[in-house]
Amino acid sequence: MRRWIVVVLALSCPAWADKLPKDVKEAAKAYIKALTRQDAKGVIDALGEPILRTAEAYAIDPATGQTPSREEAIKKFLALDDPNRKFAPDIGDGTALGAATWDVTLTWPNGEKGRVRIASGEGKKWKVVDIDGRAEERQAALVAQAMRKIHNAERTWQGNDSDGNGQMDFWVGDVAGLFYHKLADGQSVGLLEEPYARADKTGLAAYVKDVPEPHEGFWFRVVPTDAEGKAYAQDPDGDGKATTNPGRFAVCAYPATYGNPCTLTLILDENGQVYGKDLGAKTLTGAEKWPNADPAKAGWVLVN
Repeated sequence: MRRWIVVVLALSCPAWADKLPKDVKEAAKAYIKALTRQDAKGVIDALGEPILRTAEAYAIDPATGQTPSREEAIKKFLALDDPNRKFAPDIGDGTALGAATWDVTLTWPNGEKGRVRIASGEGKKWKVVDIDGRAEERQAALVAQAMRKIHNAERTWQGNDSDGNGQMDFWVGDVAGLFYHKLADGQSVGLLEEPYARADKTGLAAYVKDVPEPHEGFWFRVVPTDAEGKAYAQDPDGDGKATTNPGRFAVCAYPATYGNPCTLTLILDENGQVYGKDLGAKTLTGAEKWPNADPAKAGWVLVN
């Protein structure tokens, strides 16, 4: 009786189910290993039947209607024969996040789903950068903390009249100035840690000639205009320099590499709330204006 049951189970379960890794992390590692070796069979073993069916549909010859072998279909689908390992632009069981990042959804025989985010690494190899969104959440939380440090620096600037212009205003010239701006004695104001200042590509050049570097995987910059299109930068003391604002400011942080692992752009203003939104292709420049008096109405969500 037991032997008969075993036979039925073996016949009713696809062969790939026995080969599937036990969890998402194990599958991701197997998947990366297979990609690195350009091993089509390894990809099938790591991802199972869903990716195989998609690959076969993708690889059908439109002229003849014929489908190549399973391994050839996988190779064509994932461009494994391409030395640059560029993925096909339309991935059925995954989502392309630009040229170097890809989200893969894995489904196990028990119906459990997991998401693996893969990005290009050194030597044209691929690596796992996130599993089930945990790394993205962690990075977003770290950068939200950094944004709140910028908020504290702005409040200190306002309270101390750091630029000595006799105005209780905010610095809105750039993020870098919250560290590099020179006081009357020639010392840097230092209200923010230097790594944040160095991550301001738009402002760093005004103070030093060093090459900017992202911090926690993000670039930081000021948001130029408010929701009505009015510039934050004003000249309340009449010195001819539009670098401060008597009551408002806004900054943003955006990923240096979209999807590795974070896709969110974060924004913050004088109210101290951090909001995040996936800007897709617009991520490379950050937020050009404050989205709305209530960012939630423009699809932005609070980041804790």
